[in-house]
Parts: sequence; structure tokens; C-alpha cells
Amino acid sequence: MKTKLLLFFAFISLCVGAQTTHQLGWGNTGSDANQQITIEVGDTVEWTWGSGTHNLVTTSGTETFDSGYHGVGYVFSYTFNELGATDYVCSPHAGNMYGTVTVEEAGDVISDLSMQGVLDFSLPGKYFRGFHLKATADIADLSIYSMETYSSSSDRFTANNTYTLSGSASAGDDILFWFSNAENAANIYMNASNIFDVVVDESVNNWNGYNGDDPLTLSMNGTVVETYGELGVDGSGEAWEYTDTWAYKVDGAWTYGDVNCTDGSYYMWDSGCVYPLAIGQQATGASTDLVTAFSHDFHTMSQAGLWYNDGEAPIQRVTTNPADDDDAMKYTDDGTFAYSNMQIQFTSKVDMSSMNTFTVDVYVDGTTTTGTAPVNLALKLQDSSEGTPWTNQNVIIQDITADTWTTLTFAFNDDASMSRDDVDRIVVQFNGEGNNDQVVAYMKNMVGSYTEPVATLYTDVTFTVNTSTIEVGANGMYLGGGIIGDATAHAMTDADGDGTWEVTLSLQEGVTGNYIFLNSPNDGGDWGAKEVLTDQECADGQYDDRLLAPVGADDYTLQHCFGTCYIDGTCGPVGPCDSALALTPGTTQTGNTSEWGDLFDDSTCLGSYDGGDDALFMYTATADGETLSVTVSGQGAWSGVAMSQGCPTEGGEVCVGSQTSSSSDALSFTSDPLIAGEVYYIHISTWPTPQATDFILDTAVIAAPSCIAPTGLTATGVSPTGATLSWVSSGTAFMVELQPAGSAQGTAGGYVIGDVENITTTSVTIPEGSLAPSTSYDFFVVNICGEGDLSEYAGPSTFNTLLQGPSCGETLSYDYPTGSSGGSGFATNFTEANAADLLFTSTVDNAGEVLTLDIGGSTENNYDWVYVTDGAGNVLLAPVSGTLSESVESAGGTVNVYLASDTSVTSGPVTFTVSCTPFTAPTWAGDWYLDPTAGSLAVGPDAGSVGSWWSNSADDVTTRACLFDDIYRFGADGTFENVLGDQTWLEGWQEGQEGEGCGAPIAPHDGSNAANYTYTDTSVTVSGSGAFLGLAKVHNTGENGAPAGDTITYEVISVDETYMTVHINFGGGVWAFRFINSTALGIDDVNPVSSFNFFPNPVNNVLTIKAQASIDSITVYNMLGQAVVRSTPNTTDSTVDMSALQTGAYFVQVSINNTVKTVRVIKN
Repeated sequence: MKTKLLLFFAFISLCVGAQTTHQLGWGNTGSDANQQITIEVGDTVEWTWGSGTHNLVTTSGTETFDSGYHGVGYVFSYTFNELGATDYVCSPHAGNMYGTVTVEEAGDVISDLSMQGVLDFSLPGKYFRGFHLKATADIADLSIYSMETYSSSSDRFTANNTYTLSGSASAGDDILFWFSNAENAANIYMNASNIFDVVVDESVNNWNGYNGDDPLTLSMNGTVVETYGELGVDGSGEAWEYTDTWAYKVDGAWTYGDVNCTDGSYYMWDSGCVYPLAIGQQATGASTDLVTAFSHDFHTMSQAGLWYNDGEAPIQRVTTNPADDDDAMKYTDDGTFAYSNMQIQFTSKVDMSSMNTFTVDVYVDGTTTTGTAPVNLALKLQDSSEGTPWTNQNVIIQDITADTWTTLTFAFNDDASMSRDDVDRIVVQFNGEGNNDQVVAYMKNMVGSYTEPVATLYTDVTFTVNTSTIEVGANGMYLGGGIIGDATAHAMTDADGDGTWEVTLSLQEGVTGNYIFLNSPNDGGDWGAKEVLTDQECADGQYDDRLLAPVGADDYTLQHCFGTCYIDGTCGPVGPCDSALALTPGTTQTGNTSEWGDLFDDSTCLGSYDGGDDALFMYTATADGETLSVTVSGQGAWSGVAMSQGCPTEGGEVCVGSQTSSSSDALSFTSDPLIAGEVYYIHISTWPTPQATDFILDTAVIAAPSCIAPTGLTATGVSPTGATLSWVSSGTAFMVELQPAGSAQGTAGGYVIGDVENITTTSVTIPEGSLAPSTSYDFFVVNICGEGDLSEYAGPSTFNTLLQGPSCGETLSYDYPTGSSGGSGFATNFTEANAADLLFTSTVDNAGEVLTLDIGGSTENNYDWVYVTDGAGNVLLAPVSGTLSESVESAGGTVNVYLASDTSVTSGPVTFTVSCTPFTAPTWAGDWYLDPTAGSLAVGPDAGSVGSWWSNSADDVTTRACLFDDIYRFGADGTFENVLGDQTWLEGWQEGQEGEGCGAPIAPHDGSNAANYTYTDTSVTVSGSGAFLGLAKVHNTGENGAPAGDTITYEVISVDETYMTVHINFGGGVWAFRFINSTALGIDDVNPVSSFNFFPNPVNNVLTIKAQASIDSITVYNMLGQAVVRSTPNTTDSTVDMSALQTGAYFVQVSINNTVKTVRVIKN
């Protein structure tokens, strides 16, 4: 329980040295008999006369003194420098005024009180300074301690002020020793009475010039035991300065708030630098007096209520606001949080019979709102002492007109609100909740008042939920969440046992909000029991709950299906696994598979043993890592049993255990570790003959071990000498062990990682050079849950390191073993490189070189296949088999060689020879366009009759302008690029395209993928995903668009510095494409040149050209090369009227200072 301690302060100006001054009374009735005090050498004792006339004289001992006779108020002091005892008396009153001073050697001072923090807060119109002390043991008398401040500008070695404590403290107490020039500033600003165990009883103003740049000391019996800052030093600019901020000790080291960080703040929690002890300690109602009135104009701080925010909607008081004539509160929701709000926390409960209505002036900045949430303000009455107060709140929402000050009135005069006696918080929320919309708003002049109550209208709403898709737990079904309440807010019933549960609630008309159904929650906070609606259309808000539409006037029923959005009382179509019976482990299930019928015949887990009728049971795992023991007996021959995560049909299940047999012996297995909450199916079936079987099914749960083994061991990024190993686990510490394939875990000589310093992630990379090439390895992983608490080793998982690929000038001869990779029929099913078949990778020694790979030898014909890709995955050699004599080039300098085998016959050797030559660019390398004339695109049945089927006309150059401005770029380094711009010609075979016409390029034929080219005197080959010449649809085997990764070869009919003509036989005819070099069109750069700017592009009517120098001439050419507009502006700024031109692409040639540049412009 918090206590209040009255601390008396004695204001003394003195120099605190190494010695101590001890104060005693003299002449005080009853207190002067047999005074006994023990001091240290050098200490001083002061006696103060309290009454009458007395002397003080020694009678024996090591020291001698005599005060003489004096009256009330006289002070006599003596410094003791000799060891031993000295007796003294008052001569006239020796019988009852005497004592002894015992002097001992000076020793170490052990203090049970230490400094914990220093505070120097500056807030509008107030100051708040103080010391935070920490008691490390019970202290019966605090008066032996004092605090000293050193604020003199001329001498910071001498204490200006000494403040002596009194009273007592308990071990662990946080003591606030504070100063303020405004009543209750500490309580209002930082809720001090509730945060500290011991606080002052009232304000004390004797701070006497002490500031946040002054050093401090804590003394015990006059001896300094701790110093903050540095004596003799002005702290301004020093690391320990605490001006308008604080310092706080953490684990013995001082930490600091930013200097001046409390300036302008009315309340600790919107200062931006909350004192560490005060974090999360906002006022929650310390007073027992009911709040009957409240007003806040944001000029002064209210005694009744305190504004603060929950860290989601920052608030600050501002004088610059849309009103400009008053202070206002600025509310900022930046969209980071879905439930942003700010709150008024009252220091006691609200008397609803005196104050139930609140008016406030509000302004929403319409330029700051985002999203679809309505512009409104919600006020919500809550009890802050509740764990989830939003489940028991009264809400009023008012619409707001943006960009104008509006006065809103919130009258909580309904029955539900008026019946409350626990309200001590008002939540303020702009633009709703459950969204990430943004808003900035302002508030001022909030006033509480009273409005006569009115009767509230209620409607009975019945909620039903169909549970046929789940197994209802022992606690039954509940309705909760959002406006309904916590996870166990309303229990539901299933009176007739049909699996549909219901509950009826009386809800206020017009109320709206979220709700959810829960299956067997354990308590009000068990949200893990709620239905999962993620990514479904009925999921609403941050937590994917359901949304209740505003309640109407007449009673009605809402129907649901647990976990789905069906609202007709059913759970939708019945699937094959809806026939599964809920399984209770430990109980025996008997029957015949014919009772279910033939549900499906495509179970991956049972394979051929899923050909007959199917008995199906389901079990929901209760704990991660538990396993299920499954035994089937009494069944006939050719039967099997399997367990899977997911319905065992259509290949979508994950097998966790199975056993099959052609005999009638009992079948049994223990499943792999299960995942809590996941549904598993136990499936019993047979071959098509005998079609059905009897069975006896026994199951038992085997509890999860204390430490669960990892799963999902995989090796990726495998190279000749390295690899990355990964696994699945919720653990945080692991060891990995590698062994040669076939060696048991723990075999001497294994490669262990994480034995000295555990692996803390679920993957580890084996550095290059650590493994041997072309070697098979097993790896194992153990989860380390704690000291001596290890899981079983998971594994082995086997992987093979790659061959060391030959370098430039080297030959590899490979006798491949059986079982190397792949499977039969690979070539006919080939779609992309299979990483499991990768044999080796070779790369050129120097960038820019072309790698040539020659392949010889043989494989088992039609069963074992070799294929090659480049570094980008483009196929250089489609699968080949049998006698090999192949040669491929990689302009990119990398080849990946794959070998796929049916694993039945050893064959070979296969030889691979690598040679590297610098890439020599052809003389025609550069940018090419389709020739913008008739006949540049033509197709026919053979090379001699291209154009007999179709060829483009002159009009096509205009209507297909988006095709004729495409660039086919042959780089000097062997790279190839389709530069298509914003639009190109599209056809109906492309994904998402209907019909043909200009449009945005569609992947993979959009030029976004890396590509290269090779050439001979009579051919050019482009390799790359979606790379092409002329038309994207045409390739060497058809007209349906080259598949990703394909290589296309074109026959070069002719090529010179101006024109290139190529043919391609697509299997059903021949296409011819005629290209023109960019230099022949006068196009040096299709991008805007630096000497002038032009806009807009595309252009509707008028094109503007702005240059740094005078423009000599402007000529506009169409795609046929015809000049259609000419002008000689002789100015730096000019316009071109293109309104009369047809839609399409044009080249605009600009001449400036005898330099001609051409740019491409699109006319809409």
C-alpha cells in the first residue's frame, strides 16, 4: 500500500566537510538525563538551550570545556579530537542533566539510502524539482540523512542548501523528495502519489536557486555518502546536466532524458521523455470523491481529469491551429495502429447523476484524412480498472464536417450509461477503429454537464453457429469479442444436439461493432479458441472478427457457420472429409470401411492401397510435439492405414505416418510430431479388391517430449565444397552434425557446428572449402532447450555436393553412377531445370568472355539425359540422350550442366570440355527497329513465298506504331535487350489480353529479363526468358509465344549498316522480319537529350520544347520517314501544333547550333 511521509526540511547554510556535526538539546525537561552519544574523531557536538539558565561543564574524561551560564536559545559547540569518553553535567542540576560523549576512530560509512534519480521539470506556469531516493534496507530514522545542493556560481564546492529528512522507510521504498512552486504539481504532472512509495505531504518552495546544472550530495550523519555530478563544476553542457529533464539510475549507472524535453508539456506522458519509474503509471483514480464537474480549455490543468494517450495517437497542445485564437489539443493518427485513440483519465469515478453529457469543439483537417473511414468522433465511457475495458463500454459516435469548427454534444443519458457507477475514463477516437487510415484533428473547450435520462430501446438478436466442421470442446461454444465482451462473455447452448448452438442478446438499437465465436475457451482471455476468418470476405478489422450491422428495431436471428462466411445456417458444400468421425484417443473404434463408401482413390499416403472403401477419422492435436500411436487389427489382406495433416485426397495432404500390408497382420505406426490445433485424418482403405474390410482401430496420445526435435531438414545452395542447411523448429539453440552418408550420428570424425557456441537460427551455412566435391553427406540437428535438456537428433537428411566444374581449357570425364538423380521420361516432361539434377557449374575466368562447352561420350539412350542452361536459367541445350556430340555457347560466361538418370544402369563416361574466348561483337551491333515501311513483316508457307499469306501495309505502320518504335538492342558485350517502352503490340495468346492492339508489355515478353545473343555469318540466336525479334509469338516450334527460358534462332538472310532481314521457320511456315538501324533513322538517343526538354509526352495537341540555346529548326517525321511538320522558331522556347496528326508514334528532330538530336513522341 502506498504511504505518505511528512518530510521536514531544515534549511541550513553551512560547509559540509569530512566531519559530522551532532545536535543535542540542553535544558529540555526529561530529555537531558544521561545523554549518551558516540562520535568519531573530529566530529562536533552542538547543544541548544531549551529552557531556563544552565551551564555545561566537564567532570572527567579526555576533554575539558565549560560553557558558562546562558539562557534559552544559546548554542554551545565543541569539537572532539581525542579518543575516549568525556563526562559532563549542568552544575546546578547535576541530578537530572548529565551525559557522556564517547570518541572513536573514524570508519567507513555504510548507507542504507541511495540516490535513484533527480528531476527538474519545467511545465507551463510551474516548476517541479526533486530527488528520487531508494531505501535498500529498513530505516527507522531518516533524520540521519540529508540532501545538499551546490548552486553558487562562485563556489560549487560549498553546499548552498541542506535538506534533512525525518520519519522512516522500508526496504525497497521509492522516496520522492520534491520541490514545487505550484500546489499538487507532482501529482497532476506525473501521478506522484501513486507512483512513489513515500512522497512529501505538501509543496515546499525552498529550492533557493537550485537548478538542473547543479551537483548534489547525499549525506549520512553529516558525511557525504554519494555525489551526483561533479562538485565545483557548472553542469551546463555536461553529460550529467538534467535541466528541464531527469537522470535515472539503471543497474548502478546513470541514464538521462534529453535536456529541456519537458518544456511546454502539461503532463508527463505527452512530454516525449517519460520518467522511467512513471512508464505505464498514468493516473487511474486515486480519489474516493465522485467527479461531478469537468471542463478543460487547454490553458490550465484540470484537477478532476488528466489527458493522456496510449502511444498510438500522439497528442500535443498547440496555439497555432485552425482557430488561431485559443489553445487547442492536436490529435494525430498516422495510420500505424488500427485502434489509435487518446483518453481522459479522471482521478476518481464519475457521478453520472450529476455529469452525463460532454460538449467539445472539434476540427478535422480534411487534407490529412486517408482511406474510407467516415469523418467522425467517438466518445467511449470506460472503467480503467477492468482488464479489457473496451468490452464494457458505452459509445456515442458523431459525424463531423471537415475543415470547419463544430460543437458536438455527447449525451450519455441512456439507461445503460446512467446505471454505471464505475466510469473513470473517456476514450476519444477520431475516424473509427479497426483501420489504418490517417487523420489530424483539433479539440478545445470540453465541458461536462447533465441531461435528463431517456428510455433506451433494445432488440432481441439471436446468434446461431453451425459447428458441423469442428469438434466442440468440453467448455462448449461462446459468443464474445468486440462489443460483445471477452472470450467467455456469453455461453451458447445446443438444446437439441444438432450441432447448431445459439444465444439471444438484448442489444441497443443502432449499436454496431465486432463479434466472434469461440470453441471451448478456458477463460475470458483465451482468444486462441476463436474461429479463424483470415482472408475471408466476412473478416473485419485488425483481428479478423465479424461485423454486426447496426441493430434494427425488430427481433431477428443471425445464422453462421463456425470458421466460414456462410449465413444460411449451413456450412456450404459437403466434401469427402466432412464424413470423418471425431476421434478420441484411448477409445477403440470398430467397423467396416463400407460404412463410409468409396470416398476417394487418390491418397498420396496410401497409394495403391487407396482403391477401395474408406474409413475416415479426424483428430485435432492438443500440443506441439505430441505423437499418436495408431494400431489397426482385425482387417483383411491388402489393407493400409495412414495419418495425414489435411484431407487425404487430391495430393494436398502431408503424411505423418502409414503402414500397408498384403497380409492380415496388424498394422501399426507412431506418427511424426504433431502441431497443436492442426486437424489430422486417420484413413483406412484397401486395394480395389477386396474393396472393403472390417477393422479395429486403437489410438493413444504420446505426450510431447520436453524438448522437441527439429523437422524439415533441407540442404540448399549446394556447391562443390559448401552448402546451406536449414530446418524447422520453434527452438532458439541448436547443434548440427555432418557425417559421410551412411555413417551414424555421433561417429568419430564428424563435422559438428554449434557445440561451443550454439546456433541461434534455423539455418547455418557451411563455408566454401569445408566439404569435398562430389560427395554424399548426411546431416543431423539437435534442439537445445536448456541445460541438459536436448531433443532427439533429427535426421539424417542426405545431400550431395556438386562436381568441381572444369575451368577454361579443362576437360571433365564423368562416369556417373546409378541413382545419380532424376527419373525416366524426363525429356518429354521437361519444363525447367530441376535443381536436384545439377551436376556442376563452370564460369569463365574473365568477365566478358564467351564460354563454349563441348560434350562427348554417351548416356543410356532414352533413359539418361544431359541438358545445359546459362547463368540466367536460359536453356542452351535441351535434354539429349545416347551418343553425345554437342557444343553450346554462353555469352554470359556461365553454364549449369544437369544430368537426369532413371537410376537403373551405370553408363558413361560423359566428357565436358570448357573453352573461353573473348566475345567479339558483330559489326552490326547496336539498336534496330522494324523498318517502318510496307512489307517489313511478312509470312508465308516457305522462304520463297513469304508475304503470300500476309504482310504489313503502310497503314499498319501507323496503326501498329507501338510495334514499330520497339528497339532490338544487340550489345557490344553479347547482351540482348527488348526495349519496348510503355506500350507494344499485344495479341490474344498473351495472358490477360483479349484481342490485339497496343498495350503495356506483358511478361515474360516485356524485356525485363536478362538475355544474350550469339551469332554466325548466317544466324543469330537470342537466349533469355521472353527475348525475341520481330513478333513475340514466333519461335522455332510454333506461334504461341516462346516459353520462359527458351532460345530462338533466326536465319540471317542479309545484313549491312542499314538493313537486316531474318527468317524464322516456326514449323508451319516462315516469317520474315526486316529491320533498320537506328543511325539510318537519325536516332542517336531515344531518350530526352540534355540540350533541351520537351513535354508533354504523350501529347494531345501541342508539344512544348524548351532549350538552353536558340532552336534553329524542328521537323516532325512519321514512321514512314515523311516530314509532316516543319518550323524554324529561332527562340529557346517553342511549340509544335500536332493536333492535325493521326494517333501514333513520331520522331521529332531538333537542330540547335548545328547539332541535330531526335526524340520519339507519342500522339494520342
